[in-house]
Amino acid sequence: MFLAHEDIEPSSEWLEEIIRRLKDCDIFIPIISKNFKESNWTDQESGIAFAEEKMIIPLRLDLVPYGFIGKFQALKLSGSISDTCTKIIDIIKIKNKALKEIITDNFIKSFINSESFAEANRKAQLLSSHEPLTDEQINEIVRGFVTNSQVYGAFTSKRIVKKFYEEHSSY
Repeated sequence: MFLAHEDIEPSSEWLEEIIRRLKDCDIFIPIISKNFKESNWTDQESGIAFAEEKMIIPLRLDLVPYGFIGKFQALKLSGSISDTCTKIIDIIKIKNKALKEIITDNFIKSFINSESFAEANRKAQLLSSHEPLTDEQINEIVRGFVTNSQVYGAFTSKRIVKKFYEEHSSY
């Protein structure tokens, strides 16, 4: 994730950095608001993402997408940040199968590296939304489950992973 005003180091040539990041990104997620329209740069950034044929998922805050990104249906930014992130991930998983596997792999890593019972429980509840899984992904979940006491010792995590393992016992 890249946010220019937070991620560019002071004294860096920011214009070149933004262009490089736009060309390197897989997904462009502009937050469409009155401030977006008032910016001197967001329309240009959107045009670069459009020209580079990036996946564009506009988030509508208080303005309807316009210009190059006006052709894309926006996701209304409402509810919790967690709900919005889940919706974005669901959109990505439908639209881009390669990114779906990367997202799933990263989620599994995050789950098996949980640092508390509460974190493991929360992530275990989301684990089934990442199916279907490859043999290697299932093996990674099991390896992480038996080696991380925070994952193994978490009540909900233990129940969900056990059920999940039983359903995929052919692995």
